[in-house]
Amino acid sequence: RFACFRRCYERGLWKNPGLTGRIAVSFVIEAATGAVLTAKDAGSDLPDREVVACVVDEFAWVRFPAPERKNITVTYPIEFRP
Repeated sequence: RFACFRRCYERGLWKNPGLTGRIAVSFVIEAATGAVLTAKDAGSDLPDREVVACVVDEFAWVRFPAPERKNITVTYPIEFRP
């Protein structure tokens, strides 16, 4: 999904060519399927809220290997710079 994250960021670059920052996403991986159940901003410092929301929303489509016993919560930071 990194290509999708990049597209979100590139939309922000059109408005602000110097857009730089970190997006941190906290998400829950479902034990049964590896699907992302929920995703939310976890303290991002990238100043474009639309880009942050776009990246967070893209996590709904990410699939992971299913955790062994229970749902797990992960916080994942992504750095963006031109």
